[in-house]
Amino acid sequence: MNIEQHWEQLFGYLPIDGISMQGTWTVYSPGKQVIKSAQGIINLRPNTHNIVINHTNQFPSPDGSKVEK
Repeated sequence: MNIEQHWEQLFGYLPIDGISMQGTWTVYSPGKQVIKSAQGIINLRPNTHNIVINHTNQFPSPDGSKVEK
């Protein structure tokens, strides 16, 4: 299996400019109680050789900015 086939099997088609998806991050206690929940954006971007995916999370702040983690 060559690297392109391996990449395709692992990640499907991931464009060079990446993808972004919105979702809700929820943290639960061991007793399944919600501790905190936040809206966020996950960004996945491959490097130019399709060997590494850079993954960042962004969380909107009340002032309209985004905190990246």
